[in-house]
Amino acid sequence: MDINSLRAVLENEKLDEAEILLEEIGKSKNIEAVPLLVEYLKSTENVLLRNSIALTLSDIGSEEAVQPLIEVINDAKTLGHRGTLLYALEPFDCSAHVETLVDHLINGNFEVQAQAYQLIEAINGRIPADTLFNCILKIKEELNEIERQQEILSETLDTLFSFKKYK
Repeated sequence: MDINSLRAVLENEKLDEAEILLEEIGKSKNIEAVPLLVEYLKSTENVLLRNSIALTLSDIGSEEAVQPLIEVINDAKTLGHRGTLLYALEPFDCSAHVETLVDHLINGNFEVQAQAYQLIEAINGRIPADTLFNCILKIKEELNEIERQQEILSETLDTLFSFKKYK
């Protein structure tokens, strides 16, 4: 696999050609492509291309991909398009990024929440006690907020139903 050919295809966002090359790179686990893939993972605005690059990095399995994937997941430009990026982290130990995963678990859409949960569930590394405490605290605070919202919505629903009696 010629890295310059890959660069040309990525640069010109030729998605069909890129898909073929990226699949080949992923299958062969071509570690030499990682720096170029990371460069384009971070720079492309094309959601489909970014997702394909993320999945290729996942297939290669290089730990070099973890931090750039986390950075891209946290970038505002990926809002609404983070599910596949989180999925790409599945082969890796994400224990160093558990706080980020908890944030996405709390704030993400359904797909992001599901992927963040799976990554948290799969953590097999050690998590520092203070990090673990912060994560537990964030989740407890979110549960308290959900409970507060549920109470006010239930009370409002009861009030609205009571209007029906008078008509």
